[in-house]
This record gives sequence, C-alpha cells and structure tokens, in this order.
Amino acid sequence: MHINLTSDYAIRCLLILADTGREMNSAEIAEKISVTRALVSNILRKLRVAGFVKSGRGVGGGYTLAKKPSEISLLDVLSVMEETMCISYCLDPEKGCSRHAEGTCPVRSFYVKLQESLYQSLGGMTLEKLLHPDEEK
Repeated sequence: MHINLTSDYAIRCLLILADTGREMNSAEIAEKISVTRALVSNILRKLRVAGFVKSGRGVGGGYTLAKKPSEISLLDVLSVMEETMCISYCLDPEKGCSRHAEGTCPVRSFYVKLQESLYQSLGGMTLEKLLHPDEEK
C-alpha cells in the first residue's frame, strides 16, 4: 500500500485542528501545511462528509474537529481517503485473485497476516497519540 499525498495532507489538516483546538478556515490550514486552499477545501469536504470535522458557515466560519483527537485513528482517516487499504490486489474483494479461488497461492496467508498487522497499527494510532507521543501509557 502506498499512502497518497492527499491522505497525508488530510492527516495533517486534522492534526492542525486538534493541536489548535479552535475553529480555523481553509486558508489558515492551507498556509500551515503549504498547499493550496483549493486542495485543503476538497480534503476538508471529504473529512466533513465522513464526520471527522464540522464546518461553520458565514464570514467567520471555519472547521473544527467533530470528534475528540483520541477518537480519530489513522485507519479511520485512511479508509476514507484511500481508494483501497489492501496491500495486494489478491486481498481486494473488488479485484480478487484467481489463484486464491483455486487455493494454490502460497503467499496469500502471509499477506492476510501483514494486512491485519497494518490495520492494527493504523487503528491504534490516534491523532492524540501523534500529538503527544511522550504521554503514551
């Protein structure tokens, strides 16, 4: 799996909102991560639809987190932002693999374990843990 740049920016947008703890507009966020406001607006729109941020309307409007930083994992964010979370096409239910259907693939069980490990690691890493790694218990 290759995490795309847009997903990385989405995580950074959420981290900025979590760290400041205040409402911010897309221009402020874009400046902090050095990307265009249009890109940040598109990312924030996806994050709002997914329930990670909420937006205020009007001139003074902006974005805030819709959940606590401890309730947003990297797995949650990447699952929304990435086309697939599968490390191999053979694990992707949309694409499938003929060798798996025949039961002749010797590497699939390894890929399954690796995929589970990835999900566990990403699911256990929250925005809170990224912001305060030294406070880990």
